[in-house]
Amino acid sequence: MKKMILIFCSLVILLAQVGCIEVRDENEDPETSSPQAPAVPVMVDEKKIDRVVIEGEMFVFQGQILSRKDLEYNLYKAGSPAMSRKVEDMEFHIKEMIFTEGSVLYTMGHRVRLHIDHLISARGRIHTFAAGTKAPLNVPGRSGGHLFLDISMAEEGRLFIEMRGEHGGDGLVGAAPDHSMKGVAGRNSLQARCSAGRIPKSQVGGDGGQGKKGHPGGGGAAGGSSGTLEIKIQKGSLFAYQFYKHPGLGGRGGLGGRGGEGGKPGRTFNAEPFGAYCPLEVLPVKGPEGEMGATGASGANGIAETICVTRDGKATCY
Repeated sequence: MKKMILIFCSLVILLAQVGCIEVRDENEDPETSSPQAPAVPVMVDEKKIDRVVIEGEMFVFQGQILSRKDLEYNLYKAGSPAMSRKVEDMEFHIKEMIFTEGSVLYTMGHRVRLHIDHLISARGRIHTFAAGTKAPLNVPGRSGGHLFLDISMAEEGRLFIEMRGEHGGDGLVGAAPDHSMKGVAGRNSLQARCSAGRIPKSQVGGDGGQGKKGHPGGGGAAGGSSGTLEIKIQKGSLFAYQFYKHPGLGGRGGLGGRGGEGGKPGRTFNAEPFGAYCPLEVLPVKGPEGEMGATGASGANGIAETICVTRDGKATCY
């Protein structure tokens, strides 16, 4: 009996030390539920790497740092002609990272955290996107994302960082004309008679009217913001860096659509007895096509976002 009481008491003590677990109905209305702390973004991929050498063009892609050749191979395996536009969170812990002369690492607008124990850069570069990168038609440009460089020790050298937004896609061409935009038909002449061997111009059916003006082109899509950059350098007094902000430009407005079809020419009815042949002095013609629609408005340019640098314990934002 004493043994049973001892076991029961142990269980009570153990349960008292265990935290409460909230069980919530999946259909519970979040508006009426108790307030919760903001959710912390989940890093979709976190990598620990001993050594990375950036040579030529390399890309951050699905938790990896790949050469152009390897990137193209991965895209080929996935059956995709281009990289996904989906933004991902990636975090890398790198013991040693080396940028060779003229090399460039593209982050492609992702949210990337690079924790680097030892950095060597011979005028290497980090770009969010290549210059001139443009979104597809009618699609807003991507932001440069977020780049966090946490550097424990940087050797003498220089690193160039370009935070660049993607240019917005151009607007769509105006819609094709419909039947309602067709020009009016020419006047019919019902009592045309010969004069000097011809039906005079005044009695010939009228020309068709001009079609209506075409639909306007679509507006260009907005350019992406430059993205945010945070740099923390613990050691490396001889290490230099330069950074630039390039918001994406808004897309060009789409061209206006074609004007409506011209109206058909009027008909001429010969009123001579027994339909005696009498040629027309002039032939009525179909109306001209309507004017092309107006070009759409250009998209808004992106904005230049914040860059913050912490060095020697002092933080400065630009």
